[in-house]
Amino acid sequence: MPILKLSSRRSIISAIRAGAVNLVLIASILLVSCTGSKSSTAVISQGSSDATLVKPANAESVLLADLHGTVEVKTGNGQWTLAKTGQTLKSGQNIRTGAVSNGTLVFFDGSRMVLGAEAEIALDALDARTSGVRIIQLTQVSGESQHEVAQSDDPGSHYDVNTPAGNGSAAGTEFTVLVLPNLLSQFWVESGIVSVVNENVTVLVAAGQTTSVLVGEPPIEPEFRITGEGQVMQIGTSGEGSVILPASAPDALKNQNDKIT
Repeated sequence: MPILKLSSRRSIISAIRAGAVNLVLIASILLVSCTGSKSSTAVISQGSSDATLVKPANAESVLLADLHGTVEVKTGNGQWTLAKTGQTLKSGQNIRTGAVSNGTLVFFDGSRMVLGAEAEIALDALDARTSGVRIIQLTQVSGESQHEVAQSDDPGSHYDVNTPAGNGSAAGTEFTVLVLPNLLSQFWVESGIVSVVNENVTVLVAAGQTTSVLVGEPPIEPEFRITGEGQVMQIGTSGEGSVILPASAPDALKNQNDKIT
């Protein structure tokens, strides 16, 4: 009996050692493969662990990346041509998207912009340097654009989005711009502060806030955005705005006509 126990123990130890060797081999292979995939090309995160965007070669250009659907660029002779992923643009050019289309523009300083469907934007000025005064100026003609502006070390830096109904200026900010066909522009901010100007009136839109601007009118005072999932309805108003609660809210009161009061 003791001999049999010793033999069993030796078998178990041998199996454990074999398993440990296999684990070491697998870890070594994974390490080598990860090391071999490294590149000297500068990249910035695209928002997920397995996707990166390559930056343009210099501060005076912007790189097109992650294009979907129909994306076109206006050339020097005024003709629209299909854009390609990896293509670089200079100031003075326009880019537009078709229906169910979008594309990302990556700037040298790490800022980036996502142009939504049926949108057009003009590149007015590009100097996205990583030190000193950074200047990025865009004119949005239509549609929606989302912006992630890299923080600059120079207080004179700015990132401007001009629209037919007002201008927004930001630094180190995440915000969205929507230009509607009736020449109404909307700005809403996810982080930081955006300065919106029209008719010599300036409002500061903070994170979580939005403002709207009509042609020839000053921007409205910023208001906090309220979002909800499922069915929502207005259950009351006050001098400062409306109160929004889910339709299933237990404290919602009804009158004799079964209407929310």
